[in-house]
Amino acid sequence: MTKIRDWFAKRGQAVTDKTKKLVGYETTKQFTSDTKTIATVVLTPKKAIREARNEQFSDAVKRLGVTEDDLKLNYKNFAWLCWVSLAFAIFSLTIGTSFLFHAKVFEGISAISIATFCLANSFKFSFRSFQIKHQSLCSVRTWCATRAEWLPNPLL
Repeated sequence: MTKIRDWFAKRGQAVTDKTKKLVGYETTKQFTSDTKTIATVVLTPKKAIREARNEQFSDAVKRLGVTEDDLKLNYKNFAWLCWVSLAFAIFSLTIGTSFLFHAKVFEGISAISIATFCLANSFKFSFRSFQIKHQSLCSVRTWCATRAEWLPNPLL
């Protein structure tokens, strides 16, 4: 009787394992967990802000072991990446607009989506270079208040 039960248990486990592999159970489980984590951060920003690390620029430099030369190099890299992202954004917007004028809606929307992504990257790199230049972990509001420094100079 136990041999039959063991045989069915082994066969049942084999079928379960194959089914899990077929439907991508582990991948789906991990994706669901990641989505839950992201949704928690997005939907409860006050909690994320409360739990965020609170440090000064100099503390972050020490924690990361960054030298002055590293900061200068990172500033230049972020500045160049800002300009390259901005150039790609302008190019994508131009192409997207052209597609839309020629009634190629899908292509136009795709190109404009790429432009939006490039603009977001340009902002990110501009903001990071601003923080390095001023050696301050300032807010986006501070960056917005200084329009003259929105586009960093990669030749510094």
